[in-house]
Amino acid sequence: MHTPLEDLCHWLYLEGEIKLLPGVGYDPDGRPRCRRCGQATGLLKVNCAACSREDCLLCEECLAMGQSRRCRPLYARPWPFAAGSPARPAAVVRPLLRFDLTPAQADAYREAEGFASQDKEKECLLWAACGAGKTEVAYGAIAAALARGRKVLYACPRKEVIRELHPRLQAVWPGLRIQALYGGSQGKYGEADLILATTHQALRFYRRFDLVILDEVDAFPLAGDPMLYYAVERARREHGQILWLTATPPPEMVARVRKGKLAVIYLPARYHGHPLPEPEFVREPFLRPPGTGPLPRSMVNCINTTLGAGLQLLLFVPAVSLVEGVAAWLLDSWPGQAPGGAWVRGCHAAHPRREEVIAAFRRGEFPVLVTTTVMERGVTIPRLNVLVLYAEEGRVFTASTLVQIAGRAGRSAAYPTGRVWFIGRHLSPAIAEAARQIREFNRLARRRGYLTR
Repeated sequence: MHTPLEDLCHWLYLEGEIKLLPGVGYDPDGRPRCRRCGQATGLLKVNCAACSREDCLLCEECLAMGQSRRCRPLYARPWPFAAGSPARPAAVVRPLLRFDLTPAQADAYREAEGFASQDKEKECLLWAACGAGKTEVAYGAIAAALARGRKVLYACPRKEVIRELHPRLQAVWPGLRIQALYGGSQGKYGEADLILATTHQALRFYRRFDLVILDEVDAFPLAGDPMLYYAVERARREHGQILWLTATPPPEMVARVRKGKLAVIYLPARYHGHPLPEPEFVREPFLRPPGTGPLPRSMVNCINTTLGAGLQLLLFVPAVSLVEGVAAWLLDSWPGQAPGGAWVRGCHAAHPRREEVIAAFRRGEFPVLVTTTVMERGVTIPRLNVLVLYAEEGRVFTASTLVQIAGRAGRSAAYPTGRVWFIGRHLSPAIAEAARQIREFNRLARRRGYLTR
């Protein structure tokens, strides 16, 4: 039984206004693929009541959005492109900033603006230091695209980022219609000049945007999920542009930059003008599991250095099972006079009181938090040192992860010289690569005159 919406869509197809695709179709090489989410895996052969076939293909990957089947049509309509779209007034698209950009941001802003003002380059990477303010730099690209009458999508894997960014951008562009799309958001089909969306929500769009800005390219769940990359790519017009934002680009993207196949904008310095804290590797060849012997002297020294200066410490471990173990190890085996109260606490993604523990740490109620990589992003503590224990565990502590973890230190002008320690049994390739990337950014920032201290 057809619904009025299906009848309308089919009429528009007959009129040549929209495209009709099978929910699951075939590539030129004969391989089946879901036309909604782009996945070639997760396709099931099912007995279908709609087409009466025993081998109808159903996609499991995007089942949450409804069934995508070989016998079910998928209607797609590219957003109409009007050549010579009317430019928006400069007063409307110019971002209203309540602060001055740093020299590093100002240079990167102009480069991003230049990228969105031309049509030759279709892709560009904004490679920024952690805490350097890459979002403000992206304003340049957004303003340039809006000034040309273009449609813009700002996408990010994490819902909390979109929710936090929405009021910020409304304040920056009060004269524009800005819509935020994420799980649970309202008004998903309204018209807007600028759309903010999680990468999952980008599956809604087909060839709509002239400029797509993808933030946190390497963050979960985007990292390693080809469906979400497919969604973002498909949301872009065939000749549209994409600006990638990240502090830790994936290796394949770095390789394209090195070969000159991908344009890049560097933002290597933070607003306070201090260099990024460079990791200090401490080798502990006989490092044991928690609770089996005394605390490593190097870890005790790092914690004493932190506590003696009245600072806080994020202590990262590679597994959830180690969080409570390391916290108990510190409390039970601390040599000499221990700090008062519950001075060590632990949290991880599945911790039942995670938000409460993190909020207490932010308020400075205790000095040491043992945690997993759940705290590698979105955390700014004014006076913070960072320690990574069992740092050689490369399956968890990749080079990108270690760069992000190191980026938690030194973010605030109140304590821009935070220290970062990697304690491990041996120097892993990931530790060496993370340290190299951070040193390279500091050299670049110094060479360009961005470091004032």
